[in-house]
Amino acid sequence: MAVLSVLLSLLFIIVAVALILVILIQRPQGGGLAGAFGGVGGASSQSAFGAKTGDMLTFATVAMFVLFILTSMGMVWLNQAQFGASTPAPPDPPSNLAVTILSPTEARLTWKDNSKNETGFFIERSEDGLTGWTEVGNVDAEAITFTDQNLEPESTYFYRVSARNTEGPSTATEAINITLPAAEAPPAEGEEGTGEEEAPAEPGSNPAEEPAADDGN
Repeated sequence: MAVLSVLLSLLFIIVAVALILVILIQRPQGGGLAGAFGGVGGASSQSAFGAKTGDMLTFATVAMFVLFILTSMGMVWLNQAQFGASTPAPPDPPSNLAVTILSPTEARLTWKDNSKNETGFFIERSEDGLTGWTEVGNVDAEAITFTDQNLEPESTYFYRVSARNTEGPSTATEAINITLPAAEAPPAEGEEGTGEEEAPAEPGSNPAEEPAADDGN
């Protein structure tokens, strides 16, 4: 496409210069475009090089003018084609959104990347799945996972994911929701697992271990 554009531009310049020269070397009485399209003098007009040369130059003027129009149209078409090809389309939306609960305060999202022209993905969250959608994170192109942190235990959240590029966002995935579990309560003081160890008994503190008294026998 770039080579064709350069060649067409060169042809346009050559034709334009040739058209100008053909017109300039003809006499103004009926020569040039006026003679070519039936103006005063027409084909019988004299040129600086004689009548026959004048007729040939008139024909050349028409031919150059047609080539000028055709190359102009070709350049317009080529520019439009290049402009249309350089404009990216919005990315295809991701799919297969899934959420895994990692803890009472964390959830991991995964999805399938269906686009080849995205610049990234953004993740939105809502508490009811209908209103209040808020962007809670974004990841680079080709990423297929995101971890949402600092959530509230025993809360319900709805998620959706969209791809984006310079043309804007794609449609979002279908919303998916999770309900986080309750936070684990810490063990009570003194219960097993607290890490506290009983102090060893001092020697002689257990009566059962004390030696029997001497009865004098």
